[in-house]
Amino acid sequence: MPATMTSTSLRGLKQNLVSVNRQRVVTSAAAPKARNVCPSVSHLRRTQLSSPNFVTFTAHRAAAKFTKRSSQIIWANSGVMVEESFEPGSHVVLKVTVPQSTCQQEYNSIMKELKKDVSIKGFRKGAKIPQKLLIQSYGVKNVRAAVIEQMLTNAIPKAMESVAKRAIQDSEKIETDLKEIEEAFAGADASPTGDAHFSIGVDVVPEVKWTAPYRSMAVEVEEAGNEGTDAAKVKLMIHGRRKELGELRIVSDRGLEVKDVAVLDFKANCLNEDGSLGDEIPGVRNPNWQLDTLDGADFLPGIVDGLVGMKPGEEREYDLVFPESWPQASLVGVTGRFSAKMKELFSKELPPLEDDIADKLLPGCTTIAEVEEKLAMAQKQSTFDQTLNKVREALTQQLADIVDVDPPEYLVQEQGRQMYSIRLLEMQQKGQVSQEAMQTLTSIDMVNNFVGQNREDAARLVKITLATEAIQELEKLEVTEEELQAGVKEAIEDMVANGMEYDEDSVKGQTQELISGQKVLDFLSSTCKVDLLPMPKEEEEEILAKAAKIEGEQGVLEEGPALNPDGSIMFKFD
Repeated sequence: MPATMTSTSLRGLKQNLVSVNRQRVVTSAAAPKARNVCPSVSHLRRTQLSSPNFVTFTAHRAAAKFTKRSSQIIWANSGVMVEESFEPGSHVVLKVTVPQSTCQQEYNSIMKELKKDVSIKGFRKGAKIPQKLLIQSYGVKNVRAAVIEQMLTNAIPKAMESVAKRAIQDSEKIETDLKEIEEAFAGADASPTGDAHFSIGVDVVPEVKWTAPYRSMAVEVEEAGNEGTDAAKVKLMIHGRRKELGELRIVSDRGLEVKDVAVLDFKANCLNEDGSLGDEIPGVRNPNWQLDTLDGADFLPGIVDGLVGMKPGEEREYDLVFPESWPQASLVGVTGRFSAKMKELFSKELPPLEDDIADKLLPGCTTIAEVEEKLAMAQKQSTFDQTLNKVREALTQQLADIVDVDPPEYLVQEQGRQMYSIRLLEMQQKGQVSQEAMQTLTSIDMVNNFVGQNREDAARLVKITLATEAIQELEKLEVTEEELQAGVKEAIEDMVANGMEYDEDSVKGQTQELISGQKVLDFLSSTCKVDLLPMPKEEEEEILAKAAKIEGEQGVLEEGPALNPDGSIMFKFD
Protein backbone atom coordinates (compact mmCIF):
# COMPACT_ATOMS: atom_id res chain seq x y z
CA MET A 1 0.00 0.00 0.00
CA PRO A 2 1.59 3.32 -1.02
CA ALA A 3 2.35 5.76 1.74
CA THR A 4 3.07 9.46 1.73
CA MET A 5 5.43 11.68 3.67
CA THR A 6 5.03 15.41 3.86
CA SER A 7 7.46 18.29 4.13
CA THR A 8 7.94 21.83 2.92
CA SER A 9 10.70 24.25 2.06
CA LEU A 10 11.74 27.80 2.73
CA ARG A 11 14.51 29.33 0.60
CA GLY A 12 15.95 26.00 -0.30
CA LEU A 13 15.55 24.46 3.15
CA LYS A 14 13.39 21.33 3.48
CA GLN A 15 11.35 21.54 6.64
CA ASN A 16 10.08 18.92 9.07
CA LEU A 17 10.12 15.69 7.08
CA VAL A 18 7.26 14.03 8.91
CA SER A 19 4.58 16.19 10.47
CA VAL A 20 4.16 19.05 8.00
CA ASN A 21 1.29 18.60 5.57
CA ARG A 22 1.00 19.68 1.95
CA GLN A 23 -0.84 22.86 2.86
CA ARG A 24 2.32 24.14 4.48
CA VAL A 25 4.12 23.73 1.19
CA VAL A 26 1.58 26.17 -0.19
CA THR A 27 2.15 28.68 2.59
CA SER A 28 5.95 28.49 2.74
CA ALA A 29 7.89 31.43 1.32
CA ALA A 30 9.00 31.24 -2.31
CA ALA A 31 12.59 30.19 -2.76
CA PRO A 32 14.50 33.14 -4.25
CA LYS A 33 16.67 32.56 -7.28
CA ALA A 34 20.34 33.38 -7.65
CA ARG A 35 20.71 36.82 -9.12
CA ASN A 36 23.15 39.65 -9.72
CA VAL A 37 22.11 42.35 -7.30
CA CYS A 38 24.85 44.87 -8.10
CA PRO A 39 23.11 47.69 -10.02
CA SER A 40 24.54 49.30 -13.11
CA VAL A 41 26.28 52.66 -13.05
CA SER A 42 23.47 54.21 -15.07
CA HIS A 43 21.02 53.03 -12.41
CA LEU A 44 23.21 54.65 -9.77
CA ARG A 45 23.07 57.92 -11.62
CA ARG A 46 19.29 57.74 -11.84
CA THR A 47 18.83 57.06 -8.14
CA GLN A 48 21.56 59.52 -7.10
CA LEU A 49 22.52 56.95 -4.47
CA SER A 50 20.22 58.49 -1.91
CA SER A 51 19.77 55.31 0.13
CA PRO A 52 22.06 55.08 3.17
CA ASN A 53 21.62 51.30 3.19
CA PHE A 54 22.85 50.51 -0.29
CA VAL A 55 25.98 48.89 1.10
CA THR A 56 23.92 46.06 2.55
CA PHE A 57 23.31 44.46 -0.84
CA THR A 58 24.67 40.95 -1.38
CA ALA A 59 25.82 38.89 -4.33
CA HIS A 60 23.52 35.88 -3.96
CA ARG A 61 24.73 32.49 -5.12
CA ALA A 62 23.05 29.10 -5.23
CA ALA A 63 23.98 26.81 -2.35
CA ALA A 64 25.98 23.67 -3.07
CA LYS A 65 27.81 21.10 -0.96
CA PHE A 66 31.54 21.03 -0.39
CA THR A 67 33.69 18.26 1.00
CA LYS A 68 36.75 19.98 2.42
CA ARG A 69 36.86 22.66 5.11
CA SER A 70 39.79 25.04 4.81
CA SER A 71 41.62 26.72 7.62
CA GLN A 72 42.30 30.45 7.47
CA ILE A 73 43.82 31.38 4.10
CA ILE A 74 44.86 34.48 2.22
CA TRP A 75 44.65 34.67 -1.56
CA ALA A 76 44.53 37.20 -4.36
CA ASN A 77 42.25 37.49 -7.36
CA SER A 78 42.71 40.19 -9.98
CA GLY A 79 44.20 42.61 -7.49
CA VAL A 80 41.67 41.87 -4.73
CA MET A 81 43.21 40.42 -1.56
CA VAL A 82 40.99 38.07 0.46
CA GLU A 83 41.52 36.58 3.90
CA GLU A 84 39.11 33.67 4.48
CA SER A 85 38.34 32.35 7.96
CA PHE A 86 35.77 29.99 9.42
CA GLU A 87 33.59 30.65 12.45
CA PRO A 88 31.04 28.50 14.35
CA GLY A 89 27.72 27.90 12.66
CA SER A 90 29.33 27.13 9.28
CA HIS A 91 29.96 30.84 8.86
CA VAL A 92 32.76 32.14 6.65
CA VAL A 93 34.17 35.66 6.92
CA LEU A 94 35.94 37.07 3.88
CA LYS A 95 38.11 40.04 4.78
CA VAL A 96 38.62 41.88 1.50
CA THR A 97 41.29 44.44 0.62
CA VAL A 98 40.99 46.44 -2.60
CA PRO A 99 44.30 48.24 -3.37
CA GLN A 100 44.27 52.00 -3.76
CA SER A 101 45.32 51.61 -7.39
CA THR A 102 42.22 49.54 -8.12
CA CYS A 103 40.05 52.05 -6.24
CA GLN A 104 41.55 54.81 -8.41
CA GLN A 105 40.59 52.88 -11.54
CA GLU A 106 37.01 52.61 -10.25
CA TYR A 107 37.03 56.34 -9.47
CA ASN A 108 38.22 57.23 -12.96
CA SER A 109 35.63 54.95 -14.50
CA ILE A 110 32.80 56.58 -12.54
CA MET A 111 33.96 60.08 -13.44
CA LYS A 112 34.06 59.11 -17.10
CA GLU A 113 30.54 57.68 -16.93
CA LEU A 114 29.12 60.68 -15.10
CA LYS A 115 30.46 63.09 -17.71
CA LYS A 116 28.40 61.44 -20.44
CA ASP A 117 24.99 62.57 -19.24
CA VAL A 118 25.66 65.60 -17.10
CA SER A 119 24.14 68.90 -18.16
CA ILE A 120 25.80 72.04 -16.78
CA LYS A 121 24.80 75.53 -17.78
CA GLY A 122 27.40 77.12 -20.06
CA PHE A 123 28.73 73.80 -21.41
CA ARG A 124 27.60 71.96 -24.52
CA LYS A 125 26.71 68.30 -24.12
CA GLY A 126 29.85 66.26 -24.61
CA ALA A 127 32.12 69.21 -23.95
CA LYS A 128 35.07 68.78 -21.63
CA ILE A 129 33.87 69.76 -18.16
CA PRO A 130 36.28 70.54 -15.32
CA GLN A 131 36.18 67.74 -12.77
CA LYS A 132 35.56 70.23 -9.97
CA LEU A 133 32.32 71.42 -11.61
CA LEU A 134 31.28 67.84 -12.30
CA ILE A 135 31.67 66.92 -8.65
CA GLN A 136 29.82 70.06 -7.56
CA SER A 137 26.97 69.10 -9.90
CA TYR A 138 26.52 65.61 -8.45
CA GLY A 139 27.70 66.31 -4.93
CA VAL A 140 30.75 64.80 -3.25
CA LYS A 141 28.61 62.46 -1.16
CA ASN A 142 26.87 60.99 -4.21
CA VAL A 143 30.08 60.65 -6.18
CA ARG A 144 31.75 58.83 -3.27
CA ALA A 145 28.74 56.53 -2.98
CA ALA A 146 28.85 55.78 -6.72
CA VAL A 147 32.53 54.93 -6.60
CA ILE A 148 32.09 52.66 -3.57
CA GLU A 149 29.12 50.98 -5.19
CA GLN A 150 31.05 50.18 -8.35
CA MET A 151 34.08 49.07 -6.35
CA LEU A 152 31.91 46.63 -4.40
CA THR A 153 30.11 45.52 -7.56
CA ASN A 154 33.38 44.46 -9.12
CA ALA A 155 35.16 43.23 -5.99
CA ILE A 156 32.45 41.06 -4.42
CA PRO A 157 32.24 38.40 -7.18
CA LYS A 158 36.03 38.06 -7.13
CA ALA A 159 36.14 37.90 -3.34
CA MET A 160 33.44 35.24 -3.20
CA GLU A 161 34.86 32.89 -5.82
CA SER A 162 36.25 30.57 -3.16
CA VAL A 163 32.84 30.08 -1.50
CA ALA A 164 30.37 30.74 -4.32
CA LYS A 165 29.67 27.05 -4.94
CA ARG A 166 29.06 26.26 -1.28
CA ALA A 167 27.39 29.48 -0.14
CA ILE A 168 23.84 29.22 1.18
CA GLN A 169 21.55 31.30 -0.93
CA ASP A 170 20.65 34.71 0.55
CA SER A 171 22.88 34.24 3.62
CA GLU A 172 25.68 36.57 2.55
CA LYS A 173 25.96 40.19 3.59
CA ILE A 174 28.55 42.93 3.97
CA GLU A 175 29.42 43.12 7.65
CA THR A 176 31.46 46.33 7.50
CA ASP A 177 29.91 49.67 8.33
CA LEU A 178 29.68 52.07 5.37
CA LYS A 179 31.65 54.73 7.23
CA GLU A 180 34.65 52.41 7.44
CA ILE A 181 34.61 51.85 3.68
CA GLU A 182 34.26 55.58 3.05
CA GLU A 183 37.57 56.17 4.84
CA ALA A 184 39.37 54.85 1.75
CA PHE A 185 37.77 57.63 -0.33
CA ALA A 186 38.50 60.57 1.92
CA GLY A 187 39.74 62.95 -0.78
CA ALA A 188 37.97 66.29 -1.06
CA ASP A 189 36.76 65.17 -4.47
CA ALA A 190 35.89 61.66 -3.17
CA SER A 191 39.06 60.24 -4.68
CA PRO A 192 40.73 57.23 -2.98
CA THR A 193 43.34 57.96 -0.32
CA GLY A 194 44.24 54.39 0.61
CA ASP A 195 43.27 50.73 0.30
CA ALA A 196 39.60 49.88 0.81
CA HIS A 197 38.76 47.23 3.42
CA PHE A 198 35.45 45.42 4.03
CA SER A 199 34.24 42.04 5.24
CA ILE A 200 31.66 39.71 3.72
CA GLY A 201 29.94 37.18 5.98
CA VAL A 202 28.33 34.10 4.43
CA ASP A 203 27.01 30.78 5.68
CA VAL A 204 28.12 27.71 3.74
CA VAL A 205 26.70 24.22 3.41
CA PRO A 206 28.80 22.18 5.84
CA GLU A 207 30.40 18.80 5.40
CA VAL A 208 28.16 15.97 6.61
CA LYS A 209 29.82 13.20 8.62
CA TRP A 210 28.34 10.20 10.42
CA THR A 211 29.02 8.84 13.88
CA ALA A 212 27.32 5.55 12.87
CA PRO A 213 26.18 4.01 9.55
CA TYR A 214 22.73 5.30 8.68
CA ARG A 215 21.89 2.01 6.95
CA SER A 216 22.29 0.24 10.32
CA MET A 217 19.76 2.33 12.22
CA ALA A 218 17.15 0.40 14.23
CA VAL A 219 13.97 1.84 15.73
CA GLU A 220 11.05 0.62 17.82
CA VAL A 221 7.70 2.25 17.13
CA GLU A 222 4.31 1.82 18.77
CA GLU A 223 1.50 1.24 16.31
CA ALA A 224 -1.04 4.04 15.95
CA GLY A 225 -3.98 1.68 16.49
CA ASN A 226 -5.39 -1.79 16.09
CA GLU A 227 -8.56 -3.47 14.90
CA GLY A 228 -10.40 -2.62 18.11
CA THR A 229 -9.45 1.07 18.21
CA ASP A 230 -10.22 1.42 14.49
CA ALA A 231 -13.75 0.15 15.12
CA ALA A 232 -14.13 2.49 18.08
CA LYS A 233 -12.99 5.48 16.03
CA VAL A 234 -15.56 4.64 13.35
CA LYS A 235 -18.28 4.82 16.01
CA LEU A 236 -16.91 8.17 17.17
CA MET A 237 -16.90 9.50 13.59
CA ILE A 238 -20.50 8.46 13.03
CA HIS A 239 -21.48 10.03 16.34
CA GLY A 240 -19.76 13.25 15.35
CA ARG A 241 -21.62 13.39 12.04
CA ARG A 242 -24.92 12.74 13.79
CA LYS A 243 -24.17 15.72 16.04
CA GLU A 244 -23.92 17.88 12.93
CA LEU A 245 -27.36 16.66 11.86
CA GLY A 246 -28.93 17.20 15.26
CA GLU A 247 -31.92 19.55 15.68
CA LEU A 248 -31.81 22.51 18.05
CA ARG A 249 -34.71 23.27 20.41
CA ILE A 250 -35.02 26.42 22.48
CA VAL A 251 -34.47 25.94 26.23
CA SER A 252 -36.00 28.44 28.67
CA ASP A 253 -36.78 26.49 31.84
CA ARG A 254 -33.33 25.34 32.96
CA GLY A 255 -29.66 26.16 32.89
CA LEU A 256 -26.96 25.03 30.48
CA GLU A 257 -25.97 21.36 30.51
CA VAL A 258 -23.03 19.62 28.86
CA LYS A 259 -24.92 18.60 25.74
CA ASP A 260 -26.48 21.97 24.88
CA VAL A 261 -25.68 24.67 22.37
CA ALA A 262 -25.51 28.28 23.53
CA VAL A 263 -25.02 31.76 22.12
CA LEU A 264 -22.90 33.92 24.43
CA ASP A 265 -21.46 37.40 24.72
CA PHE A 266 -17.97 36.42 25.82
CA LYS A 267 -14.70 38.15 26.70
CA ALA A 268 -11.71 37.80 29.03
CA ASN A 269 -9.20 40.01 30.84
CA CYS A 270 -5.91 39.26 32.55
CA LEU A 271 -5.91 39.58 36.33
CA ASN A 272 -3.13 41.63 37.89
CA GLU A 273 -1.21 40.32 40.90
CA ASP A 274 -3.28 42.55 43.21
CA GLY A 275 -6.49 41.04 41.85
CA SER A 276 -7.44 44.08 39.78
CA LEU A 277 -8.65 43.74 36.20
CA GLY A 278 -5.86 44.01 33.63
CA ASP A 279 -5.69 44.17 29.85
CA GLU A 280 -8.18 42.33 27.69
CA ILE A 281 -6.91 39.02 26.31
CA PRO A 282 -6.72 39.30 22.50
CA GLY A 283 -8.82 36.94 20.42
CA VAL A 284 -11.39 36.03 23.10
CA ARG A 285 -14.04 38.75 22.76
CA ASN A 286 -17.01 37.59 20.75
CA PRO A 287 -20.50 39.13 21.22
CA ASN A 288 -22.15 36.14 19.50
CA TRP A 289 -20.07 33.10 20.36
CA GLN A 290 -21.91 29.94 19.29
CA LEU A 291 -20.82 27.26 21.74
CA ASP A 292 -21.48 23.56 21.31
CA THR A 293 -20.70 22.18 24.77
CA LEU A 294 -19.99 18.73 23.31
CA ASP A 295 -16.93 20.36 21.75
CA GLY A 296 -15.71 21.39 25.18
CA ALA A 297 -12.50 19.42 24.75
CA ASP A 298 -11.45 21.92 22.08
CA PHE A 299 -11.26 24.83 24.50
CA LEU A 300 -9.23 26.02 27.43
CA PRO A 301 -9.87 23.54 30.27
CA GLY A 302 -12.68 24.81 32.48
CA ILE A 303 -14.32 27.08 29.91
CA VAL A 304 -17.47 24.95 29.61
CA ASP A 305 -17.52 23.94 33.28
CA GLY A 306 -17.68 27.59 34.25
CA LEU A 307 -20.85 28.06 32.18
CA VAL A 308 -22.82 25.03 33.41
CA GLY A 309 -26.14 26.06 34.98
CA MET A 310 -26.38 29.48 33.31
CA LYS A 311 -29.85 30.42 32.12
CA PRO A 312 -30.76 32.75 29.23
CA GLY A 313 -30.17 36.39 30.27
CA GLU A 314 -27.83 35.42 33.13
CA GLU A 315 -24.33 36.91 33.44
CA ARG A 316 -21.35 35.25 35.10
CA GLU A 317 -17.65 35.79 35.75
CA TYR A 318 -15.08 33.12 36.60
CA ASP A 319 -11.32 32.76 36.65
CA LEU A 320 -9.10 30.25 34.82
CA VAL A 321 -5.33 29.81 34.64
CA PHE A 322 -3.63 29.19 31.29
CA PRO A 323 -1.70 25.88 31.54
CA GLU A 324 1.98 25.24 30.84
CA SER A 325 1.07 23.61 27.53
CA TRP A 326 -0.55 26.78 26.24
CA PRO A 327 0.86 27.64 22.75
CA GLN A 328 1.05 31.39 23.41
CA ALA A 329 3.96 31.64 25.82
CA SER A 330 2.99 35.11 27.05
CA LEU A 331 -0.22 33.68 28.58
CA VAL A 332 1.24 30.61 30.30
CA GLY A 333 0.51 30.84 34.04
CA VAL A 334 -1.66 33.94 33.58
CA THR A 335 -5.00 34.06 35.38
CA GLY A 336 -7.81 35.24 33.15
CA ARG A 337 -11.19 36.54 34.26
CA PHE A 338 -13.82 35.32 31.81
CA SER A 339 -17.09 37.23 31.49
CA ALA A 340 -20.13 35.62 29.88
CA LYS A 341 -23.72 36.59 29.20
CA MET A 342 -26.10 33.83 28.11
CA LYS A 343 -28.07 35.17 25.15
CA GLU A 344 -29.72 31.98 23.85
CA LEU A 345 -29.79 28.34 24.95
CA PHE A 346 -30.68 25.27 22.88
CA SER A 347 -30.81 21.52 23.40
CA LYS A 348 -29.66 19.25 20.58
CA GLU A 349 -31.48 16.07 19.63
CA LEU A 350 -29.55 13.59 17.49
CA PRO A 351 -31.34 11.72 14.69
CA PRO A 352 -31.84 7.95 15.07
CA LEU A 353 -29.07 5.83 13.56
CA GLU A 354 -31.17 4.45 10.69
CA ASP A 355 -30.62 3.88 6.98
CA ASP A 356 -32.57 6.99 5.94
CA ILE A 357 -29.72 9.23 7.19
CA ALA A 358 -26.93 7.11 5.61
CA ASP A 359 -26.42 9.51 2.70
CA LYS A 360 -26.19 12.44 5.11
CA LEU A 361 -23.61 10.64 7.21
CA LEU A 362 -21.51 9.74 4.17
CA PRO A 363 -22.61 10.90 0.70
CA GLY A 364 -23.32 8.05 -1.70
CA CYS A 365 -24.21 5.50 0.97
CA THR A 366 -27.67 3.99 1.25
CA THR A 367 -27.34 1.99 4.44
CA ILE A 368 -25.68 2.40 7.83
CA ALA A 369 -23.77 -0.81 7.16
CA GLU A 370 -22.28 0.74 4.02
CA VAL A 371 -21.30 3.86 5.98
CA GLU A 372 -19.58 1.74 8.60
CA GLU A 373 -17.77 -0.32 5.96
CA LYS A 374 -16.38 2.68 4.09
CA LEU A 375 -15.40 4.53 7.23
CA ALA A 376 -13.70 1.35 8.49
CA MET A 377 -11.61 1.16 5.32
CA ALA A 378 -10.67 4.83 5.61
CA GLN A 379 -9.77 4.44 9.28
CA LYS A 380 -7.61 1.39 8.56
CA GLN A 381 -5.68 3.41 5.97
CA SER A 382 -5.40 6.31 8.40
CA THR A 383 -3.95 4.06 11.10
CA PHE A 384 -1.46 2.63 8.62
CA ASP A 385 -0.39 6.12 7.52
CA GLN A 386 -0.04 7.30 11.12
CA THR A 387 2.10 4.29 12.00
CA LEU A 388 4.25 4.84 8.93
CA ASN A 389 4.74 8.49 9.85
CA LYS A 390 5.76 7.44 13.35
CA VAL A 391 8.35 5.14 11.80
CA ARG A 392 9.64 7.94 9.62
CA GLU A 393 9.76 10.36 12.49
CA ALA A 394 11.70 7.88 14.61
CA LEU A 395 14.17 7.41 11.77
CA THR A 396 14.62 11.14 11.20
CA GLN A 397 15.16 11.75 14.90
CA GLN A 398 17.80 9.04 14.95
CA LEU A 399 19.40 10.65 11.91
CA ALA A 400 19.83 13.81 13.96
CA ASP A 401 21.62 11.75 16.61
CA ILE A 402 24.13 10.13 14.26
CA VAL A 403 24.88 13.01 11.89
CA ASP A 404 27.89 15.15 12.70
CA VAL A 405 27.31 18.57 11.18
CA ASP A 406 27.48 22.21 12.26
CA PRO A 407 24.10 23.69 11.21
CA PRO A 408 24.47 27.09 9.52
CA GLU A 409 22.94 29.86 11.60
CA TYR A 410 21.12 31.32 8.62
CA LEU A 411 19.24 28.07 8.04
CA VAL A 412 18.51 27.73 11.75
CA GLN A 413 16.94 31.19 11.81
CA GLU A 414 14.94 30.53 8.65
CA GLN A 415 13.73 27.19 10.05
CA GLY A 416 12.65 28.88 13.28
CA ARG A 417 10.67 31.51 11.39
CA GLN A 418 8.99 28.84 9.30
CA MET A 419 8.09 26.87 12.43
CA TYR A 420 6.44 29.99 13.85
CA SER A 421 4.52 30.62 10.61
CA ILE A 422 3.21 27.06 10.68
CA ARG A 423 2.18 27.43 14.33
CA LEU A 424 0.24 30.62 13.59
CA LEU A 425 -1.42 29.06 10.55
CA GLU A 426 -2.61 26.10 12.64
CA MET A 427 -4.00 28.40 15.34
CA GLN A 428 -5.78 30.54 12.76
CA GLN A 429 -7.30 27.53 10.97
CA LYS A 430 -8.63 26.20 14.28
CA GLY A 431 -10.16 29.56 15.18
CA GLN A 432 -7.89 29.96 18.19
CA VAL A 433 -6.90 33.55 17.38
CA SER A 434 -8.68 36.54 15.88
CA GLN A 435 -7.35 38.72 13.07
CA GLU A 436 -6.52 41.37 15.65
CA ALA A 437 -4.49 38.90 17.68
CA MET A 438 -2.67 37.72 14.55
CA GLN A 439 -1.31 41.23 13.99
CA THR A 440 0.23 41.16 17.45
CA LEU A 441 1.57 37.64 17.08
CA THR A 442 3.28 38.43 13.76
CA SER A 443 5.33 41.31 15.12
CA ILE A 444 9.11 41.09 14.73
CA ASP A 445 9.60 40.85 18.49
CA MET A 446 7.17 37.92 18.79
CA VAL A 447 8.81 36.10 15.88
CA ASN A 448 12.33 36.62 17.23
CA ASN A 449 11.23 35.56 20.70
CA PHE A 450 9.81 32.31 19.34
CA VAL A 451 12.90 31.61 17.25
CA GLY A 452 15.14 32.21 20.27
CA GLN A 453 13.10 29.92 22.52
CA ASN A 454 12.93 27.16 19.91
CA ARG A 455 16.43 27.46 18.49
CA GLU A 456 17.47 23.98 19.61
CA ASP A 457 14.52 22.36 17.84
CA ALA A 458 15.15 24.42 14.71
CA ALA A 459 18.83 23.45 14.67
CA ARG A 460 17.90 19.79 15.00
CA LEU A 461 15.54 20.02 12.02
CA VAL A 462 18.28 21.64 9.97
CA LYS A 463 20.61 18.77 10.87
CA ILE A 464 17.94 16.30 9.72
CA THR A 465 17.55 18.22 6.47
CA LEU A 466 21.29 18.20 5.79
CA ALA A 467 21.44 14.49 6.63
CA THR A 468 18.60 13.57 4.26
CA GLU A 469 20.15 15.64 1.46
CA ALA A 470 23.44 13.79 1.98
CA ILE A 471 21.68 10.40 1.87
CA GLN A 472 19.81 11.35 -1.26
CA GLU A 473 23.10 12.15 -2.97
CA LEU A 474 24.96 9.12 -1.65
CA GLU A 475 22.16 6.70 -2.60
CA LYS A 476 21.41 8.47 -5.89
CA LEU A 477 17.70 8.80 -5.12
CA GLU A 478 16.63 10.85 -8.13
CA VAL A 479 13.21 12.43 -8.67
CA THR A 480 11.83 11.59 -12.10
CA GLU A 481 10.26 14.22 -14.30
CA GLU A 482 6.95 12.33 -14.17
CA GLU A 483 6.97 12.33 -10.36
CA LEU A 484 7.79 16.03 -10.27
CA GLN A 485 5.08 17.03 -12.74
CA ALA A 486 2.45 14.97 -10.93
CA GLY A 487 3.43 16.53 -7.59
CA VAL A 488 3.38 20.07 -9.00
CA LYS A 489 -0.03 19.48 -10.54
CA GLU A 490 -1.45 18.21 -7.24
CA ALA A 491 0.02 21.13 -5.28
CA ILE A 492 -1.33 23.73 -7.70
CA GLU A 493 -4.76 22.11 -7.69
CA ASP A 494 -4.77 22.33 -3.87
CA MET A 495 -3.86 26.02 -3.99
CA VAL A 496 -6.44 26.85 -6.65
CA ALA A 497 -9.11 25.00 -4.66
CA ASN A 498 -8.23 27.12 -1.62
CA GLY A 499 -8.15 30.38 -3.59
CA MET A 500 -4.44 30.89 -2.93
CA GLU A 501 -1.92 32.64 -5.16
CA TYR A 502 1.26 30.82 -6.09
CA ASP A 503 4.49 31.08 -8.04
CA GLU A 504 4.93 28.04 -10.28
CA ASP A 505 8.72 28.03 -10.04
CA SER A 506 8.50 28.11 -6.24
CA VAL A 507 5.94 25.31 -6.21
CA LYS A 508 8.18 23.25 -8.47
CA GLY A 509 11.20 23.73 -6.20
CA GLN A 510 9.23 22.93 -3.07
CA THR A 511 7.65 19.86 -4.67
CA GLN A 512 11.09 18.65 -5.74
CA GLU A 513 12.22 18.78 -2.12
CA LEU A 514 8.99 17.20 -0.91
CA ILE A 515 9.43 14.18 -3.15
CA SER A 516 13.15 13.97 -2.40
CA GLY A 517 12.38 13.76 1.29
CA GLN A 518 9.80 11.06 0.65
CA LYS A 519 12.31 8.99 -1.26
CA VAL A 520 14.91 9.24 1.49
CA LEU A 521 12.46 8.17 4.19
CA ASP A 522 11.06 5.37 2.03
CA PHE A 523 14.62 4.16 1.52
CA LEU A 524 15.39 4.26 5.25
CA SER A 525 12.08 2.57 6.14
CA SER A 526 12.89 -0.35 3.84
CA THR A 527 16.59 -0.56 4.72
CA CYS A 528 16.75 -0.02 8.47
CA LYS A 529 15.42 -2.37 11.16
CA VAL A 530 11.94 -1.39 12.34
CA ASP A 531 10.16 -3.18 15.20
CA LEU A 532 6.45 -2.41 15.60
CA LEU A 533 5.07 -2.59 19.14
CA PRO A 534 1.41 -2.61 20.22
CA MET A 535 -0.08 0.81 20.89
CA PRO A 536 0.09 1.92 24.54
CA LYS A 537 -2.59 0.19 26.63
CA GLU A 538 -3.65 3.48 28.20
CA GLU A 539 -4.34 5.07 24.80
CA GLU A 540 -6.22 2.00 23.64
CA GLU A 541 -8.43 1.96 26.74
CA GLU A 542 -9.17 5.68 26.43
CA ILE A 543 -10.40 5.30 22.84
CA LEU A 544 -12.48 2.24 23.65
CA ALA A 545 -14.01 4.02 26.68
CA LYS A 546 -15.07 7.00 24.55
CA ALA A 547 -16.78 4.71 22.08
CA ALA A 548 -18.49 2.81 24.88
CA LYS A 549 -20.05 6.01 26.23
CA ILE A 550 -21.97 6.62 23.03
CA GLU A 551 -23.32 3.08 22.76
CA GLY A 552 -27.08 3.23 22.85
CA GLU A 553 -26.96 6.96 22.02
CA GLN A 554 -26.82 8.14 25.62
CA GLY A 555 -26.01 11.60 24.36
CA VAL A 556 -22.98 13.15 25.99
CA LEU A 557 -19.53 12.28 24.83
CA GLU A 558 -17.22 13.16 27.68
CA GLU A 559 -13.72 13.82 26.45
CA GLY A 560 -10.52 15.21 27.83
CA PRO A 561 -8.92 18.30 26.32
CA ALA A 562 -8.09 17.97 22.62
CA LEU A 563 -4.46 18.57 21.80
CA ASN A 564 -2.64 20.31 19.00
CA PRO A 565 0.08 18.32 17.19
CA ASP A 566 2.67 19.84 19.55
CA GLY A 567 0.74 18.67 22.61
CA SER A 568 -0.71 22.07 23.53
CA ILE A 569 -4.40 22.41 24.36
CA MET A 570 -6.69 23.85 21.70
CA PHE A 571 -8.43 27.12 22.49
CA LYS A 572 -10.89 28.41 19.94
CA PHE A 573 -13.61 31.01 19.80
CA ASP A 574 -15.56 31.23 16.60
